[in-house]
Amino acid sequence: MIKHSLWICALVATGFCTSWVHAAPEPAIVPRSHELAFTHGKPQPIAIRNTQGDIAWYWYMTYKVTNTTGKDRLFLPEVTVAYDDGKAILTGRDVPATVFKQIVRREHNPLLKSSLAVVGKLLQGEDFARESVAIWPHFGKNVKEMRIFIAGLSGETVKMTLPKSKKQVLLRKTLMLVYGMPGTDVHPQDQPVLKRTERWIMR
Repeated sequence: MIKHSLWICALVATGFCTSWVHAAPEPAIVPRSHELAFTHGKPQPIAIRNTQGDIAWYWYMTYKVTNTTGKDRLFLPEVTVAYDDGKAILTGRDVPATVFKQIVRREHNPLLKSSLAVVGKLLQGEDFARESVAIWPHFGKNVKEMRIFIAGLSGETVKMTLPKSKKQVLLRKTLMLVYGMPGTDVHPQDQPVLKRTERWIMR
């Protein structure tokens, strides 16, 4: 499933959409399953000094998830970032633990938990809301747009048959955030990040 998702993500990010991507089903107008409340911060860069003494750049996005569905839910977040150059990254991979620690210090938020620490049963109500952060390596200087896909917020799913392989894949209702990176700068701290859209898709 993850392999197909990353492929779809890359196609959508680059704009090379085949007919079956266009034919992918849309989420139900009226939600057919539970949906967790989700708020998030703006993606921003952060620098750390690696074990070799060099500066390494990462990007991160803080978020908060609240269960207002009327029933305890299992929260299994999966956040993927895709770029217009065709690359797709599952957040959290190849990210040293020191990056998270530095983000906590910068955000001055003692409630901020790692992406692994928020996995599990999510109890109902604001008092049990969880705050975490998606982290990924710096994407380079040729990116003009990035899309962030957050899965695990909704229970809505649909099966789809791929036209060529005839294989069935399970698509999940996923929140997509699209950001423009105009004039991508070689210095991440100077990079403008402009939000373009936020909507639900099946992915």
